[in-house]
Order: sequence, then structure tokens, then C-alpha cells
Amino acid sequence: MKLSIAPFFARFVCLIPIILVAKPIYAYDELDLQTLLTTRICNDCNLIQANLDSRNLNDVSLLGANLREANLANANLRGAELIGVDLTDANLTGADLTGTDLTGANLTNATLSGADLTGATLWMSVLRNSSIRGASLNYSNLKEADLTGANLIEVELVSVTLNNAELEGAKVWYANFENADLGRANLKGAEIYESNLMGANLKNAKLIGTTFYQSNLNGADLTGTSLDEEVSTVQGQSTTRLCNTVMPDGEVTNRDCQR
Repeated sequence: MKLSIAPFFARFVCLIPIILVAKPIYAYDELDLQTLLTTRICNDCNLIQANLDSRNLNDVSLLGANLREANLANANLRGAELIGVDLTDANLTGADLTGTDLTGANLTNATLSGADLTGATLWMSVLRNSSIRGASLNYSNLKEADLTGANLIEVELVSVTLNNAELEGAKVWYANFENADLGRANLKGAEIYESNLMGANLKNAKLIGTTFYQSNLNGADLTGTSLDEEVSTVQGQSTTRLCNTVMPDGEVTNRDCQR
């Protein structure tokens, strides 16, 4: 009598999902995590979804590491080398990133609310659609950074460098850009509400469709923008909206409040 293996095979296939669920699955490499915690150096390592909440990681080296979806809330990363790291969807809420080097880092959709990035280097970093609410970026370098669609509500950006940065569609509410360098920055469609841009450099910045509402541009340099009277006739009618905004000469304009 020939026995059929079909029923046995069918039962085995049905058990596969149960086996997979029962076995713990970690996205990060356990050895890499231990290497980081013991040697404080883990370049190009796999730390995907690693839980580093409140860890003391000051001065660590994580060059090119993969920290996608990692939890770094309230972590101490002062002076850390995070050049080229992937922090997509990572949680950096309240993290201390003072003086940290994040050159070329990918922070797409990352949460940096309440983080301290004073003096940090974020040159050519990507912060698309990131949440940076209430963070401090004073004196940081964001030259050529991509902040498209970023949430910059209540952010401190005193003397920050945003030269050639992308801020298209960004929400800039109650932010402090005093003496910031926004030369050639793309602020197309950005919402700048009740923000301080006193003494800011906006030379040749793209302000098409930008909204300035109850914001302070006193002492700002707008040479070469759509707000520069000398070039407005060349660029055509500006779509920039100005409402209750303090202009570079100190005068308040309500030009577009009814628009």
C-alpha cells in the first residue's frame, strides 16, 4: 500500500507561520549592538530598530551605520560622529546632539522634537518631512540640507547656516531665524508664521508662494528675491504673501492680508 505524503506536507506548511511567529525576530544585529555599547565604535553596523532610549552615547563613532526606526529618545549623542548614518523614521525626541557631526545623514521622517542640535553639522543631510518641533539648532550648519516639508514649529535657529538649503513647503511657525544665513535657500511655498528673521540673509532666496504672516524681517537682506523692489519688475508679479510683516526698513506691511 502506497502512502501519500500530501497530508503530512500540508500540515507542515500550515505550521510554518506559527514557527515564524514563535521565534523572536530582531531587525538589528545583536553583536553590532554589543560592540557599540562596549567599544563605542560601530561603523557601518546594523542597528535597525535598536532601542537606545536614554543611552549615554557621547563621542561614539557610527559612520555609515543603519539606524532606521531606532529609538534614540533622550539619548546623549554629544560630539558623536554620525556621518552618513541612516536615521529614517528614527525617534530622536529630546536627544542631545550638541556638536554632533551628521554630515550627509538621512533623517527622512525622523522625529527630533525637543532635541538639542546646537552647533551640530548637518551639511547635505536629508530631513524631508521630519518633525523638528521645539528643537534648538542655534549655530548649526545645515548648508545644502533638504528640509522639504519639514515641521519647524517653535524651533531656535539663531545664526544657523541654511545656505542653498531646500525648505519647500516647510512649516516655519513661531521660529527664531535671527541672523540666520538663508542665502539661495528654496522657501517656495513655505509657511512662515509669527517668526523672527531679523538680520537674516535671504539673498537670492526663492520666495515664490512663500507666506510671511506677522513675521519680522527687520534688517534682513532680501537682495535678488521677489521682495526686492529693484528686481520685482524683472521677475513679474510676486506670489509671496506679506501680512502684518516687519520689512527690512522697519516698516510694517499689510499688503496681502486680504488676499
